[in-house]
Amino acid sequence: MGFWGTHALILDDEGYLTLPESLPPADFILTQGMDGCVLLAPRDYFAGLQAKIHQLPLTRRNARALRRHLFAHATTAAPDAQRRIWVPPQLRAFAQLDHQVVLVGNDAYLELWNPDLWDQVRRDMETQQQDEDWLIPGI
Repeated sequence: MGFWGTHALILDDEGYLTLPESLPPADFILTQGMDGCVLLAPRDYFAGLQAKIHQLPLTRRNARALRRHLFAHATTAAPDAQRRIWVPPQLRAFAQLDHQVVLVGNDAYLELWNPDLWDQVRRDMETQQQDEDWLIPGI
């Protein structure tokens, strides 16, 4: 299963977001993502990520910080019959999500973005594509 594409969505006043019908059905974990987005990860993917993070040494400051970042605000989100999920207020505040939201497929998981922040990330990616450091060996 892969999550692809970019979708403009509406977040209602109560914090509910209707997922596109084109997305495969899944139960998700929502948490703080990287770069200012909300991570929307299927439970299986999140469990694998959690297992890898569990192996990191507690004595490493960056490992403790990563644990806090991902797990302090993690919550389950199972779409209802109308394909809606609820995005908690602390995650909406973290990602500056208001009425308009961009849902971005990132293969194994999804990201929820503030449209202005997503535009900036997208522009940065286009600039980085011109940089040789952006190239990854073997791809």
